[in-house]
Amino acid sequence: MSQHPIFTKRARLGCARCGVDEDEVRDLIDNPSPANIQEKPDPGDPATVLRYIRAPYGDGRTLEVTCEPRPDGRLLVTRVIVFSEDSGG
Repeated sequence: MSQHPIFTKRARLGCARCGVDEDEVRDLIDNPSPANIQEKPDPGDPATVLRYIRAPYGDGRTLEVTCEPRPDGRLLVTRVIVFSEDSGG
C-alpha cells in the first residue's frame, strides 16, 4: 500500500547526489523489509518520531531513507543517502 511520500528539497538533492531515482525510494517505502525499519525520536525534537528505512543497494552499499510520518498518513521524506557498510553509515 502506497504511503504517498512527499520529498523535501533536501531529499530530492540527496537522490540526485547519490544517483537514486525517486521511484526507487517510493518502492522501498512501499515494500520495506520489517527488519530494515527503525523508528526513533528526532534528536533535535524528541516529540517527532523519524522512520529510517534501509535496503541493500548493490556493491556492499546501503540505501537509507529518513521519513517523518505525517498525521494524514503520508510520509515526509527528509533525507536519502547511500553509504558503504564499511563507512558505518
